[in-house]
Order: sequence, then C-alpha cells, then structure tokens
Amino acid sequence: MLAVLKLFSRLGVKRFESFYLKLKNVVFWNLLIMLVMESYLEMHLSSTINIANLLFSSNSGDWLAAVTSILVAIILNVFPFALFYFLHRNFSRVSEESFKARFSAAYEGLNTEDKAFLFQPLFFLLRRMLFSLIVVLAQDTTIVQIIFLFYIQTAILIY
Repeated sequence: MLAVLKLFSRLGVKRFESFYLKLKNVVFWNLLIMLVMESYLEMHLSSTINIANLLFSSNSGDWLAAVTSILVAIILNVFPFALFYFLHRNFSRVSEESFKARFSAAYEGLNTEDKAFLFQPLFFLLRRMLFSLIVVLAQDTTIVQIIFLFYIQTAILIY
C-alpha cells in the first residue's frame, strides 16, 4: 500500500503525498515499537524456551532454527537497553511533533517533562524479561517463582 501511495505522490498528487507521509511515520516505527513492546513477554518467553532447548544436529533445519533462536534472543535482550539509550539520547526531541509521529509508542501516556519517564519502558520490558527467564530457568522450583512474582509486584507498587 505504501509503494502505491509513494508512486502516486511522486506523480504529483498532493492528497496521496500527505497520506503517504503520515502512514509512513506510523507504520515504520510506531507500529513496530508498539508490536515489540506489547508482545515482548510472549516473544521473550518463546525465545527463552528455544534457547533452553537448542538442538544442533546434522540436519540443516536444526542449525537454522538454532541460529535464528540465538539471533532473536540477542535482539530481544538488547532491545530494552537500546530503547532506553535511544530515548535518553533524544530526550530533548520527545515533545517535537515529528518525533512523536515516529516514536511515541515507546513513551505514550507518560509525563515527558521529567527524565524519570525514561525508566518506565525499561522497567516495563525488564520485568517481562525477568519473568520469562524465571519461568523457564527455574521451572522445577516453584517457590523461587512465587517469591519472584511477589518481589516484582512489590517493586511495582513502590515504583
């Protein structure tokens, strides 16, 4: 759809050009950031399960699945810190309309006047990361999972 809109905008149709620019900003960054943040727990949980059960056999499909699992795990584990760094680096731009149009999904609904808002997306994603790690890596110790869940809920109330 974006390719067709871009074609019409290059032909000089102003109506399509403005719609293309609005849609491009929303689709390319906001939608992607929102998708990763909203489904982070599920993606990290499945990635952690895959990493815990890696299989390297002579089958090329197993190798491809293992390498893909490792790459996805690296991306998912780096994402919270990369997002924090990105927002910290662009703190002065978070109130600009062009920046909001492209990246506001990362800090939507937060008070952006104080730098403390930068930690909210980081904590949001780290809680989910830690939960999936505890569920997979401590699956035989239920008491550790229960203590961890109580600790996380207490930390949420304090924060």
